[in-house]
Amino acid sequence: MDFNEVKFYTKELRVLYVEDNENLLKETKELLDNFFKTIVTATNGEIGLELYKNGDFDLVITDIKMPKMDGIELSKNIIQINPNQHIIITSA
Repeated sequence: MDFNEVKFYTKELRVLYVEDNENLLKETKELLDNFFKTIVTATNGEIGLELYKNGDFDLVITDIKMPKMDGIELSKNIIQINPNQHIIITSA
């Protein structure tokens, strides 16, 4: 699958991206902007969960190790809200 095919399938999707490393967050968001309609970002799990509760996301991408609430706990909370939510957990 090439770039245009991937973009065809992802261009209308909304993503919540949670990452505590602000440089990585900025760089990855710039990359994700090439593929997804909307990228909403948060710098920790608590903020991410609040954004999730107030948004409608097709995909959640979260770092595993973060202050206040880690990616595992965030994912557990999200799955309680929406058991069908697609989640990708990343690690340095």
